[in-house]
Amino acid sequence: MKFLTNIKENKIFASLSLYHAWIFSNIVAALALVFFIAKIFLFYTDQASQAVEQGKQVIISVLTDEILIMATPEKEEEKNETALPTPSDPIPAKKEARLSLVINGLGLDRAATESAIKLSPEITLSFSPYAIEAATLVKDAAEYGHEILLDLPMEASSYPLSDPGPLALVTSAGEVKNSYRLKNSLAAAEGYIGVLAPIDENFTHTLLGILPVINELKSRGLALIYREKPSNVFLKQEANSIGLPIVPDYVVIDEQLSKEAIDEKLQEITEMVNDEGKSVLAIGRPYPITLKRIENWLQKQTETGEIKVSPVSEFTGTPFPTAKNEQQ
Repeated sequence: MKFLTNIKENKIFASLSLYHAWIFSNIVAALALVFFIAKIFLFYTDQASQAVEQGKQVIISVLTDEILIMATPEKEEEKNETALPTPSDPIPAKKEARLSLVINGLGLDRAATESAIKLSPEITLSFSPYAIEAATLVKDAAEYGHEILLDLPMEASSYPLSDPGPLALVTSAGEVKNSYRLKNSLAAAEGYIGVLAPIDENFTHTLLGILPVINELKSRGLALIYREKPSNVFLKQEANSIGLPIVPDYVVIDEQLSKEAIDEKLQEITEMVNDEGKSVLAIGRPYPITLKRIENWLQKQTETGEIKVSPVSEFTGTPFPTAKNEQQ
């Protein structure tokens, strides 16, 4: 009986041994498979990494255990904005400084106006809306080759001690009256490209007053030339917001009416353009001495080629549109 019991126990032990051996062999096979897969994965990963570093496209097929490496077009190298140009790269041209000369207040004195019209066509002429023959004189000046501006009467800093006339834009007049005055001024002539604010005006310093004016100028395709001061710096932003061409500064040639003072100012302007590279818009009045000194200065520039005078439209860099001056 004991013998049979021993045989039975031996059979159980043998069965357990076979079972354990089977489990162990499966574990070993599984570990071998994991090791093999890991080795393949590491190999493919290494190959793919090298391909990516070379800028190639990598496609890995899980189903077929294949890796496909394809050449891809090289990306365009980003340009370094601070890099110096190579000899083959074109060097950008330096922006040319410009000088524009304007004679304003024309039309009130026939002889002075005719003298101004005979100046070089590169000089821009600005006519007063109070001129009786403004339309005829503007036409003559345009036929001679001049670009034309229109003086726009405005409230002066000394107003009401100084009277700018019945067409002047004044703060106390209100929008309706100023609109009427503006349209009457603009109807004085045709063919001008913009309006010129007076040297000592005070009207552009009031936002509510100037906004309807610049909108009207914009609708007619006109430009505005004025002197920027701390109290009207807002005007540049307002004009830019509606796309109105402006020139917010100019130099007065003949603040002092003497040969020496005018010659000195013209020389100063020449140095600003040539030596400092600044663009300058210079304005003078039709006094005989002013016209004579400008004529002599222009003759000297023609002989030496030191500086070139450009019309106002070139001064801005973009030609102004043709004015639409129909009375509305």
